[in-house]
Amino acid sequence: MRPSWPIWSSRSFTHRGHLALVFPLADRSLRDALEAYGAGVGLALAATRVYGRQLFTALGTPRAARVVHGDIKPDNVLLSADRQTVTLADFGAWVEAPPLGGGWGGALGG
Repeated sequence: MRPSWPIWSSRSFTHRGHLALVFPLADRSLRDALEAYGAGVGLALAATRVYGRQLFTALGTPRAARVVHGDIKPDNVLLSADRQTVTLADFGAWVEAPPLGGGWGGALGG
């Protein structure tokens, strides 16, 4: 079953009844980058700003489409080979959110 929200990856297809999203080729996850480049000290502030801005932009797209990612963690943030672009991936735990302003009822106090 294909959900009603728009797809913002470059491609998608259905396999055995499951929606598959195709993301750009990534060099490593944010967790791998933290271990490789930020061991013991973290990432440079400039990189943190760039990645943070991109992640907040990425989070706005599914919210407008009423999608809650459900599993945001460094392993699900992919880093391009040139280390300039991050992509939020792995929407396997997504849930459909209520309309904006509609609240979550008692589940999250909305």
